[in-house]
Amino acid sequence: MAARLLFVGLDAAGAPLLERWIRAGDLPNLARLQSEATGIALDTPMEALPGAIWGEITQGRPGHVQGQFFHYGQAFPEEGAIRRLREDDVDPLRYLWADCSRAGLRCAVADVPFQAFVPDFNGIQIREWALHDHWLGPKSDPEPLFEELAARFGPIPMYKDRCDAFVYRSGRRALLEALKARAACKTEMLVHLLERETWDLFYCVYGESHCAGHQFWPAPQWDWSGRTGIESGPDDRWSALREVYRALDAGLGRLLAAAGPDAKVVVLASHGIGPYIGGPQLLPEVLIRLGLSAGPDTATRRALRRAIRPLRQTPPRLKRLAYRLRRWPALAWLDSRIGTAGVGSDDKPLGSPVCQALAVANNRCGAIRLNLRGRDRNGIVPAEQAGALMDRIEQELLALTDPKSGRRLVARVDRADDLFCSERSPLVPDLIVVFRSDLGSIEACESPSIGRFRYGLHKTAYRRTGDHTPDSRAWIRAPGFPAGLETAEGHVLDLAPTILSLLGVPIPSGMTGTALDRKLSPAARRIALANWRKNGGPRRVRCGRTLS
Repeated sequence: MAARLLFVGLDAAGAPLLERWIRAGDLPNLARLQSEATGIALDTPMEALPGAIWGEITQGRPGHVQGQFFHYGQAFPEEGAIRRLREDDVDPLRYLWADCSRAGLRCAVADVPFQAFVPDFNGIQIREWALHDHWLGPKSDPEPLFEELAARFGPIPMYKDRCDAFVYRSGRRALLEALKARAACKTEMLVHLLERETWDLFYCVYGESHCAGHQFWPAPQWDWSGRTGIESGPDDRWSALREVYRALDAGLGRLLAAAGPDAKVVVLASHGIGPYIGGPQLLPEVLIRLGLSAGPDTATRRALRRAIRPLRQTPPRLKRLAYRLRRWPALAWLDSRIGTAGVGSDDKPLGSPVCQALAVANNRCGAIRLNLRGRDRNGIVPAEQAGALMDRIEQELLALTDPKSGRRLVARVDRADDLFCSERSPLVPDLIVVFRSDLGSIEACESPSIGRFRYGLHKTAYRRTGDHTPDSRAWIRAPGFPAGLETAEGHVLDLAPTILSLLGVPIPSGMTGTALDRKLSPAARRIALANWRKNGGPRRVRCGRTLS
């Protein structure tokens, strides 16, 4: 059997690393595809709403319009609460494969991150067979299919197991073997589905690159010979990532063969990977110390606040002395555990009568939403004061410095109204905080307003070394995409309309992207096609210019 169009996603695979190991000969199947396809570097939402990326890839609609950017916990203003997204919060009819199904096309969709199921689907749907992100739990449509496949190809390595917990329990060496085994298991399952019938669209994603990026990005603090190590020495720090990418390349080769030589192919490295830097984890404490927010309370915090409350009435001279004392390491640690905000803390920060602003989870970027009157259920900030409050928060954040070097920590603070205009969902934060990426790990900060405190990146069972970057690249082998062409004229929003266009399905009006074949440089296409005909094979060009 075969597929008219095969989509293979490599979740959070680093495009620069893929290119590096293609050149080194480590990824032969991807190298062959690269020579036959157009390579396109894609813009992403990774510096605004990082968690919206797979929604943009699969729906062709901006994350700031959808308002879904952190599935594990978002603020819902009408509810006055922060909660996990439910399946009924997502409109599955906006997926590109829902459009294909309505057009009568036969589709298979497997393991797309944060995947809700399309009702009355013309095909099969499988989720969380082997993914990094666990959201709704493993399931299939039709329902017996998952158990049937698990019985045939299982046991599934790391089934329902998060890579962070696995590393803590078993170490990185064991994780490496488990990820390679899981990739092989998934490949067998996908090839079986590909070969059981002819598909118009076969859409699948590998999650092993995502886990590997978080856990195997080289870090100087690794104990190379001990429980957390993966190699005998630091000379080849990239070997674990390369081995996982090799396993995915082998799976890609199997899928390409099963799809058939006439299949249109889209392979996507969704977003990149780099060192784990941090910064957003500091924001809740910063806002609390500024007297603007409220956060989780503890018995220790309450007791210590009662003990230090009389000290807040001390003369200015003693306050200055206390500020100097807080710089001592032991007292700085104690102070970071207490918190010095006038508003104290609250178990439900959005319900606090004194919470003006709240730090919300937003993956690699910091995010802050105001508690606006008229928009939020318990809002206390009048709309006419919102601008001044955001000005104050921005000034305070730009004043944060690294206690060791004295260098500024925040690269910029973007307002959602400036980034997204009036189309944004009310779920989207009001401020996006982008931390600098040239300082190494950001785990402490200080300023005249908040003093100094430290909030580390690593917890007992959460020891990541890698985090996401904006790098995204697609390789498309299809009519209208010249072999050997390289360009940077696309956005991940363009992928959904591109796939619909290649399948002859009308592009719905809600999709804001453009089919990528319409965006490629005409001069580059002419040069690539001329080189193909003249030399019997592709040469790589970028923006109409032949590359050496």
